[in-house]
Amino acid sequence: MQDVFARAWRSRSSFEAGKHVRPWLFTIARNCVTSALLRNRRRSRIRGEEGVDEIAGRRDEVVARVAGREQLQLLRSELRELPSNFRQIIELGYFHGLTYAEIESRLGICQATLRSRMFHAVRQLASQLS
Repeated sequence: MQDVFARAWRSRSSFEAGKHVRPWLFTIARNCVTSALLRNRRRSRIRGEEGVDEIAGRRDEVVARVAGREQLQLLRSELRELPSNFRQIIELGYFHGLTYAEIESRLGICQATLRSRMFHAVRQLASQLS
């Protein structure tokens, strides 16, 4: 993780103002993982270790998993910053897969209030993430 932010700092001039930071950071993260895999592959060949080719062959899968974990960590971090009523609705709807009707009955709020809170919660979360 530190490597990603160190590379981001060193290549900050490549970031285009007005663009979203997240995709730029994930590209840097993907490149860091790819570089680490290739570096480990070379070292393993020198030592004669087996199995490295299998790992390197699944590079895209590994990169996707790492990026997915980082996105989830970022999302969870930003969710903690939301007001509790917004956070609760997003968690029930997106993470627990409840329908609006199920959320309404669980929280005891009307549909209009739920839809309004969901709209504002998603908008605020999107603002925090960009």
